[in-house]
Amino acid sequence: MFLLCCKTELIAQYATILGVIATVASAFWALKQYREERNFKKASFFIELRERFKNNSKFNNIRRILENGENINSIIQTDKYDYVGFFEELQIAINSKYISPELVYYLFGYYIIQCDRAQLINRELQLWRAFKQLADKMSELDNNFQYSNKLKF
Repeated sequence: MFLLCCKTELIAQYATILGVIATVASAFWALKQYREERNFKKASFFIELRERFKNNSKFNNIRRILENGENINSIIQTDKYDYVGFFEELQIAINSKYISPELVYYLFGYYIIQCDRAQLINRELQLWRAFKQLADKMSELDNNFQYSNKLKF
């Protein structure tokens, strides 16, 4: 009888240990899946942003004007605001820790700095504080950026 009782307790202990191991393994697996899904969503978000930026005819026109040093007064004010507003969305995503400044710099930094240098808008206005913050960070990165394979979503 004593032996049966000890065997039952031993089986219960093993079952408890196996249950804990299974629970911990499931938690790690769920966390891994969550991270992969989060990274996929970030990548999708960024790809969508790049598509929006590259396929917008008004943005293409502004980029062409800035690239060629043409007169920025030929750009309609609402188009300027939309262009700079797009960059502010990037700063908001950085503020939300959704994307890193380095990733933004790598993919959009050139255009942000070019826009800022052309003085497309008055960045000192309260309305453009997010753009000013972004442009300053991109200029800082422009002086120090070293590409590494560590860029990721």
